[in-house]
Amino acid sequence: MQSPSLLIVLLCCLCVSCKPSAPTTVAPIASATIAKWHDNHRAAISLTHDAGWLSEEAVGKVNALVLESRLHLGYEMVTANFRQYPELMEYYRRSMSGESFSLFGHGDTHIDHDKLEYDSAFASFSRCAATMQSFGLRPIAYAYPNGGGFLSSTQRAVANAGFLSARAFSFGVGEKSLIMPDSITTPENWYLLPSLVMQDFAFEHCDTCINSNQELVPYLDAAVRRSAWLTLTYHAIGDEQGWGYYKLSEFRADIAAVLARDFWSASLQDITLYARERAKAHIELNMLDDTIEIKVTDNLDNILYNYPLTVVLRLPSTWKGKAATLTLEGRREQVYSRLTDSLLLHLLPNERTYKLSLQ
Repeated sequence: MQSPSLLIVLLCCLCVSCKPSAPTTVAPIASATIAKWHDNHRAAISLTHDAGWLSEEAVGKVNALVLESRLHLGYEMVTANFRQYPELMEYYRRSMSGESFSLFGHGDTHIDHDKLEYDSAFASFSRCAATMQSFGLRPIAYAYPNGGGFLSSTQRAVANAGFLSARAFSFGVGEKSLIMPDSITTPENWYLLPSLVMQDFAFEHCDTCINSNQELVPYLDAAVRRSAWLTLTYHAIGDEQGWGYYKLSEFRADIAAVLARDFWSASLQDITLYARERAKAHIELNMLDDTIEIKVTDNLDNILYNYPLTVVLRLPSTWKGKAATLTLEGRREQVYSRLTDSLLLHLLPNERTYKLSLQ
């Protein structure tokens, strides 16, 4: 049997070995991800208007609704018409320039390119692209006229002419209408993007078209639920004599329904650039004492791919409530007076280093 004094010595040794060590200092950390859609919206939507130049009175009413809502509406551009009638571009620049409107390619002439051989289709797409450039526009997004675009040769021709995406005139019924749902980062086919055809049932009794706002709402809800991109194709909004007539009152209801949901409303061009950049991009973070260095790289042409990506930056807890400044190469980009747990930063994926520094 051990003596009581030996037991006391052993107990003392155990207590010394169990003594907690001094707390370790943990350096503040930050993390970042790229939001699926601009400004971290839940979903994206492109409202597009084909044959939108038929009635200036109807277009005026449509545009007034778009401007009031601060949504975005893209108009088709059949480029031969713009060469023949310069007043079309004059009207666009006078009445529709700005963030609410854009023009997308819709053929040099309004023909079914699937009926052409590759060389002829390529020549047509190239003339369309060249005319857009002559007006100071970038030929990024395209929409096939006359329901074409289903042949691989047509899609190859539009891609080789320099366009980065092409929207079909397809009914896109059900889940097929959802572009890049859930965690998908790239469409099934950049050159056959689906669209919902918006058309009053009385026009030609199209039961696979979206005939009213009531029929559109489930698609809007599905897009938000699954973080997808929707494209909508309108014709002759408010113009009963126009092809593909759609009621102005239903368009007004469509706008209200989009506003009531968390959509990024943007042009075919901008969403194309954002999605293509995001699919290739990665973030590098470097945490210094009072500065976070952030670099976004996509290894794409910085002249063409120049749409800012939304970076969700989660800040160290020690930064909460403090002020910070975002700089790029010494130039101040943004000042934040009171930080929270995270920031949304809109950064170009141009391989340059942004610095967020505490003041």
